[in-house]
Amino acid sequence: MADHGVDCVVLTKRTETLSNYSGQVSFPGGRREDGDATLQHTALRETREELGVDPGEVEVLTELDWFTTGLGHWVKPFVGRVTGGVSFSPNPDEVESVFFLPVSVVEADPFSIRDRLPDGRPIYTFDFAGHEVWGLTARILRSYFVAAGD
Repeated sequence: MADHGVDCVVLTKRTETLSNYSGQVSFPGGRREDGDATLQHTALRETREELGVDPGEVEVLTELDWFTTGLGHWVKPFVGRVTGGVSFSPNPDEVESVFFLPVSVVEADPFSIRDRLPDGRPIYTFDFAGHEVWGLTARILRSYFVAAGD
């Protein structure tokens, strides 16, 4: 998405009341449901549920490889584009706040290693506008914008 002419990544801060990954910065997304025809449908449905963005307002650009979280959850990210005119209506049960991370910040490789998973994979982290972006969210961002295939 473009925020004042700058390409940005839309990130959310999850509420403290969620059972998994509470309070963490993340992309919109969630578990596949029986009515989801595809994982892309899941991603678009979750974006609507969490941010109030209609699936018709999202242009899906690509599907990324599978990622696993430190807790062993498998995640299939999709990259989409929305225009600056799209309005967001965050679901207060799931989303504490929404913020826009300029792509240029990510491309400048702000990542450091916070720790390592038991299998040796690094846990990346960086701070932006008072938010710590780390774990799977940082790994996906780094993989897509900085180190393809990392």
